[in-house]
Amino acid sequence: MLVYSLSEAGSIREENQDVLVSLEDSGIFLLADGFGARGRELAQEVSDRAVSRLQRLQTQPSPGYAEHSFRQILKECTSDIIYASVHQPGFQGSSVALGVVFRHEGHLFLGRFGHVGMLAKVHGNICSMGPASVPPPVATLANALSPLPQITANTEPHIAGPFPITVGDWVLVCSQGVLLSQPLSEIEPLAPALVGADAEDLVRGLFHRAGQRYDGDDRSMAFLRFLPADLVRRFPPEQIVSEDYSGTWKVPLWAPLSVLAAAGTFALLLWRRFTR
Repeated sequence: MLVYSLSEAGSIREENQDVLVSLEDSGIFLLADGFGARGRELAQEVSDRAVSRLQRLQTQPSPGYAEHSFRQILKECTSDIIYASVHQPGFQGSSVALGVVFRHEGHLFLGRFGHVGMLAKVHGNICSMGPASVPPPVATLANALSPLPQITANTEPHIAGPFPITVGDWVLVCSQGVLLSQPLSEIEPLAPALVGADAEDLVRGLFHRAGQRYDGDDRSMAFLRFLPADLVRRFPPEQIVSEDYSGTWKVPLWAPLSVLAAAGTFALLLWRRFTR
């Protein structure tokens, strides 16, 4: 797959707390949007663990197993965030929103939680995966600090897929800094235009428009295209082999004749030996 990404620090902080991880040959992409004093460190830590788990999952040939495990990996990411915010010194008050794109055996998996949004064209259909709520756009520094996404043990990741990948499919991933001023509902009508050769120019325009409307928060946007190589499956499709036994034992005619011939030969040899 091909990944085109843009990311800028907001005017509130000097450090960009968004972490983007792109392993194009492996079919793995993550956007981790950090919040709080050590948001970037936590985002990097969560991303590293998620990538390691996804790489192990890619060794499994079963799409059914991958579907269950993909959801479990995102749940483990929420557990990592909760553990760090409770037990690791300095991470109290920090959190992470996460968006994941994962290719496995010619199929596409999408997952997100927190204030990360995803828009995708998969198998001819448009799939919108927006956060449940995004703080409204703000105009002044005085009220620029938006609420942190509360990740709890009950946080349920939003999962979509597996979808069979076709050439021309794409995924657009946006951080909270983009969605503050440009929600997915505003971007979705432009989805047909994201198929053309100038799709990256349109993405760049959307990104800069979001920054012009509000530049307080870190902003990240990534556009992923899928190639013919992404359709290839390393393992043959799963097959269910059934056998129907009739209860009667059928053998070819030559089998009993061979047994009789061998028995006759053996009997003849014995008879000659004892009649000498």
